[in-house]
Amino acid sequence: MVNRFSYVLVLGLIMIVISACGVDVDAVKQKVEKQVEETLNNKINELVNQEATKFSSNPMEYIKNHQDLYNELVKESNGSIEYFVNEIKNSKENGLKEWILAKAAQDILGKQGIKEEWATGKEWLEKYEQLNKQP
Repeated sequence: MVNRFSYVLVLGLIMIVISACGVDVDAVKQKVEKQVEETLNNKINELVNQEATKFSSNPMEYIKNHQDLYNELVKESNGSIEYFVNEIKNSKENGLKEWILAKAAQDILGKQGIKEEWATGKEWLEKYEQLNKQP
């Protein structure tokens, strides 16, 4: 929560300074968001494409073998699961990458996450959307 607050505070201050200089704030914000997204994509791809576990059918093996990288992935999301949800939603696959994305989102949500078990990223997404459906 502190990381998310710090991120928003710093981003807000940067936006104020930039707008005072006559720079397009929306363009800068989009550039920052794109850089964060690229960083998260790189970390996910590194987790999924490990040589040491490429024949394992257990997704947790991929995380355990690179726990530090997984922790960075969760931390660099700044407490937001939007990236993970969108990646799962937009993916035509339902494999290892989607499972790791769902696990990261679930870890970020903590106690507010899905209480039921789920086996795939798409299944997690379906349960998440049901949980957050507006009446």
